[in-house]
Amino acid sequence: MSLSPPCRPPRAVGCAFAVLALAAGFPAWADPAPAFEQLLTQALTAPAAAEADADLAAAEGRLAQAGVRPNPELGLEVENILGRGPFQGVDGAETTLTVSQDLELWGRRGARVGVAQSEREAARWRRDASRLQVAAALAVAYAEAEAAQRRYALAEEALELAVADARAALILVEEGREPLLRGIQGESEAAAARAALDEARAERDAAFAELTALAGGQTPLTSVESSLLDRSPTASVGQGRQPAGPL
Repeated sequence: MSLSPPCRPPRAVGCAFAVLALAAGFPAWADPAPAFEQLLTQALTAPAAAEADADLAAAEGRLAQAGVRPNPELGLEVENILGRGPFQGVDGAETTLTVSQDLELWGRRGARVGVAQSEREAARWRRDASRLQVAAALAVAYAEAEAAQRRYALAEEALELAVADARAALILVEEGREPLLRGIQGESEAAAARAALDEARAERDAAFAELTALAGGQTPLTSVESSLLDRSPTASVGQGRQPAGPL
């Protein structure tokens, strides 16, 4: 379907040029995101991801406490105070001072330490699993954002080519060297390219919004300069582990 109003060929050509000018006008989009390793470090320190680290720290604290001997208990008892007759006042009071110590016989402390060690190891495994999940989700989101950015760039190039071809066709139509149908066809192709560009832009924006949310940052991420898709899997895994620290 033609985007130009039904009019004589000269006016149709002029209207078509106006439509193509609108189709060619797309905004610039450049605010590069940090490299994947930096984003991973940022994501691992976000409050949602730091919960597993806090659980591990708490388990280590309980293990340290489990290995400590129980504190001795000191007790003080006062009897026959504020009575009647010869027991009136505090002169007849009986005071008893006691000191008690739990000896923890039959391996009680060892069992308590063993339980605390098991809890700490379980917390460590949960922390490691949480880090791997964050890294995997971030890598997928980073790659999808980069792929969406590339698709948008291809759509931009396709639109530029479609607009250039349509303009050339309209010039030929205006000169009478091509039929009006050729200009209408060029308009249709440019409009389709513009629609494809809008779709690619929406996909790109959604992908970068997801990446921003997973990274846990306040500044929206809008583009990728340090490629993750072009890396070999071995290099990506090796480099991705460094900022996360020992698991």
